[in-house]
Amino acid sequence: MTERRKPLAKSLNKPLTKDDELKLFFEYGVNPATRRIILASATVDIDSGESGVDADMWKRLATGLSVLERWPVLEGQDPGITIEINNPGGDAYHMFGIYDRIRRSGHHITIEAYGYLMSAATVIYQAGDKRVIAPNTTMLLHYGNDGFYGHSKDFQKHAQESDRINTSMEDIYLYKINEKAKALGKKPWSRSRLKEKMKFDWFITPEEAVEIGLADEVAQYQ
Repeated sequence: MTERRKPLAKSLNKPLTKDDELKLFFEYGVNPATRRIILASATVDIDSGESGVDADMWKRLATGLSVLERWPVLEGQDPGITIEINNPGGDAYHMFGIYDRIRRSGHHITIEAYGYLMSAATVIYQAGDKRVIAPNTTMLLHYGNDGFYGHSKDFQKHAQESDRINTSMEDIYLYKINEKAKALGKKPWSRSRLKEKMKFDWFITPEEAVEIGLADEVAQYQ
């Protein structure tokens, strides 16, 4: 029989105990004191690797935002929310779910990227109002891999759905890239140019990410 989780001891209008704060942090990656959320794999296994972007990540992100969006802001404290992301990518549907949930938040969202920012994680990253990338981070853009068994008619439907997902990804990247191009007075990227870049795994350095508009700034250390 599994142990029933104990609810938080205090309401949001009362101070949390240290145990409550640790529960929020270790179970959901939420730190109310600093208004930060850690968005990383829920599980890491030696054999199967990281869980990446999945239902657990969506749940923890949605829970974290819901908590911080209604958490009392201290006098003089920035009401914005910061998300720290270190992620290999994963499921496309949960990727869009996380992206849309961040975009829907009424708070200013800063997303800080560390380590690796790959595949689905790069789409999530574009949801931030401010996108900061650590100097040793590797960004990777590519189209997702599909695997399906079934009737030939179903193959056609799944191919159409895959194309729809790819187009939505391209739209998100192109919006940010061309926003930067317009600000610099440069020629906007065409969809065909982006497709050519993403034909194979496209590795991008932090400096390149800022240059083309897929990040806003490279983090500076004091």
